[in-house]
Amino acid sequence: MTQESPNLNGYKDTNSQVFNIKDSLLKLVHYWWLFGLLIAVALTGAWLYLRYTTPTYIVSSSLLIRNEKSNMGGPGSGENIFSDIALFKSTTDKENEIEILRSRTLMERVVRSLGLSVSYYVTGAVKSTNIYKDSPFEMQIIKLRDSSQSFNLLLHFHSDTSFTLGDSAKKYVFGELITLPFGTVRMIPKNVMYPKLQFPDFQVKYNPVSDAAVDYGSSLEIKPTNQSSNVLQINYITENTALGADIVNELMVAYNVAAVEDKNEINRRIISFINDRLGLVEHQLDSVERELQIFKSDRNIIDLAAQSQLYFGNMSELGKSMRDQEIQLQVVNLVDDYMRNPANRNALVPSTLGLTDPTLLGFVSAYNELVVERTRQLQTGATSSNPVIQALDTNIEMARQKMLQNLGNIRRAFTASIRTMSGENGAIKQQITSMPEKERVSREKARQQEIKQTLYLYLLQKKEESSIAEASTTSSSRVIDKALPMEVLVSPKPLRVYGIALIIGLLLPLISIYIIDLLNDKVTTRSDITKVTAAPIVGEIGHSEQDSILVFPSHSRTVIAEQFRIVRSNINFLLADSSAKATYMVTSSFSGEGKSFVSTNLGAALALSGKKTVILEFDLRKPKILVGMGLAKGQGLTNYLVGGAELNELAQRVPDVENLYVIGSGPVPPNPSEILLTHRVDDLFNWLKKNFDAIVIDTAPIGLVSDGNSLGRFADTTLYIIRQRYTYKRQLQFVNELYQHNKVPRLGLIVNDVVSKGAKSYYGYGGGRYGYGYGYGHGSKSGYYQESKGKKKWFR
Repeated sequence: MTQESPNLNGYKDTNSQVFNIKDSLLKLVHYWWLFGLLIAVALTGAWLYLRYTTPTYIVSSSLLIRNEKSNMGGPGSGENIFSDIALFKSTTDKENEIEILRSRTLMERVVRSLGLSVSYYVTGAVKSTNIYKDSPFEMQIIKLRDSSQSFNLLLHFHSDTSFTLGDSAKKYVFGELITLPFGTVRMIPKNVMYPKLQFPDFQVKYNPVSDAAVDYGSSLEIKPTNQSSNVLQINYITENTALGADIVNELMVAYNVAAVEDKNEINRRIISFINDRLGLVEHQLDSVERELQIFKSDRNIIDLAAQSQLYFGNMSELGKSMRDQEIQLQVVNLVDDYMRNPANRNALVPSTLGLTDPTLLGFVSAYNELVVERTRQLQTGATSSNPVIQALDTNIEMARQKMLQNLGNIRRAFTASIRTMSGENGAIKQQITSMPEKERVSREKARQQEIKQTLYLYLLQKKEESSIAEASTTSSSRVIDKALPMEVLVSPKPLRVYGIALIIGLLLPLISIYIIDLLNDKVTTRSDITKVTAAPIVGEIGHSEQDSILVFPSHSRTVIAEQFRIVRSNINFLLADSSAKATYMVTSSFSGEGKSFVSTNLGAALALSGKKTVILEFDLRKPKILVGMGLAKGQGLTNYLVGGAELNELAQRVPDVENLYVIGSGPVPPNPSEILLTHRVDDLFNWLKKNFDAIVIDTAPIGLVSDGNSLGRFADTTLYIIRQRYTYKRQLQFVNELYQHNKVPRLGLIVNDVVSKGAKSYYGYGGGRYGYGYGYGHGSKSGYYQESKGKKKWFR
């Protein structure tokens, strides 16, 4: 059954249930010095960061990627006039163009164009600054042992014309050949007024073109302005805005040049193919015409039309059909020869030159798409061993075999058709047997000459069209805004850096305070007690600066004395009868919590109230009361319990405190726990209750030994001492168990060595809210208390 006790403090404690914002804020206010220190350190660090960090800026430009399909003009536009030449067309893919702009190959062009393999820096005490275009000299590379290896040179100027390299003491002048382990270089002066003597140290860095391209490309950012637009925004992050602007502008130039070269490559290949075919057809045409000329000269043929007008009317239509078929067959053979030529592997197939077979047209279109895709992949950096290129090679070969098979089918169809027409022509020839042999031969040769001439003229026309298309090729992009060397700061931004530093300066103290509170395992505040146990707190005793254990030998009105008077009054509520005789047992969890101090002064407070009081020094192991009072050791409890002394010989009167007596412990016995179980202890308390009004038992810590349990049967109330900042929080569970299970009579708590202000205030960071006079100093200033005469230590 739980003990019922009145609320001795007159208020309801809610600290353990409600988060108190005021206490939390006051806690932080108490640590103002920590906040100030860490904020100052953080802001100083931010200032140093801003002072010695190289600022970076962003330069921007915009590039329009034209959509080829949407830009096709109406009749008369270049795209439509020569549209039959283009073998492959598609709309521009923004993502592909972004990858091309980011490619290392394109950046290498920029590096070569701007000479960025060599970079110049001015070296300060902490950081180096890129001085692109502002360097007062230029390094001319005469010879390098290995151009794929990078190197750095540190130049220290001693005058306008002389300098040393690195740690070497040898001086060089401008224009002098400098032989170094990696090669030979020469420094050439530039017409740039840079304060060399103010910044005497310069650094020159050489990187291979590929490495420099990767380095500069890492600062490039390309993104579309929005998803529905073909405008790309090109950003470059750099510490030198002039360098960034030149890189971006040169990148757009290189991109446009590469795009034009890519388009012209198709036209150049077509022209090359047509030139090859023209040479062959021209030779064949010359041969046919020469034979015809010889034949007519030998046979004296002038005009045979009048002689065969009737018979050749029908033959003319048949001959026309045969010529068309043979032309188609010749074109098929030309395309077949081109496809079978190993030199034309992975080359675009030209226009089908009049062939109308839809299957062949589909194969040619698919083949050319694969060839163009392969070319584009190679331009973006892929190699022949790349799985994508190998897959494209396989698909190209399959498409080529399909075209060859289809050309064979077409050839057989044309051959069969010509054979049929030849048969029909033979029938007609039988009808004109009267035609002289020379007319027949003349017609045959004229037909061959006409076929070759038609094919020759057709190829000449296509060559001219391809040349015009090459000359009129334009880039598929247009620069909208060039990059300008404007200093748009990216990093570090002072406001952001100082803001982050301020946040860190605020968070670190908060985290530190939280960790300190989290690691604190000692009883610090009143709420630490009230949230664990319901045992009543009968009083709180502040820290005493006096050397004597007795704080009020007479009519003392110090703060500590008044606090003991409050304890005396509160104990009466536990006993329910302040006039009756009572026995008070004082104990604690372990040594050092102030039992002897509380026992002594509680006895003095009871004695000053008119009660004849005796203090029993029952802490037989570590007695302190007599020593603390400055009294002589004599016969004590141990002497009586072993039969070596009488009861009337034990009590000593305490000087300066009327009605107060003390009985010392005597010699330390070998068996303190067993000696308390003898019948003489009963006789002792019976005698004391007859001769004294109040008995204060200073017993050993009940949390360590069993002495308190043995003596508890003689007590009317138990005062359990908790020392602030000393007693462990886990000990409160033991206190609560004593209270809940009535293991000791009328348990009440006394909190000793209370600090009312500061970070470890017992009353929280508000300080002194729960009782009067606990804010030390305030009572004395108002006239309620006397100042304590004890010495205060400097660190308190």
